[in-house]
Amino acid sequence: MVKSSAAYALSLLLLAGLSAPAHAGARTSVKTTYYSISGTTGMDLFRDMNRKGPRHAFMKKAMAQTQYRTMPRGKMIWKNGMCSVQDGGYSLDLTYVYPKPASRLSGRLAANWKAFMADTYRHEKVHGRLAMEMANKLDSTLRRFRMKDSRTCGHALSRLSGQINAIYAEYKKRQVAFDVAEHRKGGKVEKSVLLLVKE
Repeated sequence: MVKSSAAYALSLLLLAGLSAPAHAGARTSVKTTYYSISGTTGMDLFRDMNRKGPRHAFMKKAMAQTQYRTMPRGKMIWKNGMCSVQDGGYSLDLTYVYPKPASRLSGRLAANWKAFMADTYRHEKVHGRLAMEMANKLDSTLRRFRMKDSRTCGHALSRLSGQINAIYAEYKKRQVAFDVAEHRKGGKVEKSVLLLVKE
């Protein structure tokens, strides 16, 4: 599952003049956190994940989650009839959230858990890769933007905002499509869960 927090207030940030040194590619920070679960069977662990996992929708929990936040930086400037973003770029904060048994597992349950988590890591890493691709595309768009406009750069800012929002929409669609494919009946997530809960 994926949860995003995008800085959509692009116009406010740019007009406020929040700037930073030039940087090639999105500035990305990645961390991993865990929440504790308990159980003596695969079904116990599955149920505890459904109780304690990170929230991904109203009254719903995810077993694992990729959380990310994107933040633009830069200042829209006018020079020689052209508007561009000085020191423009994007930052990405990426956090993977995974379950972790409170006590050591053994035997078949340990083997099933290991297989379950291997697929869980695979799934979340795809969400993370898509988030990084999006952040780099946002970063490149901001740094390369140039448009002929008046000194207020009003039209330029409007066009840039449209380009940025289109990128967010594109990658949101890709993230959702990936989850739909993975969570479909008989899909990889279902197979992974069945492997965990089988006795």
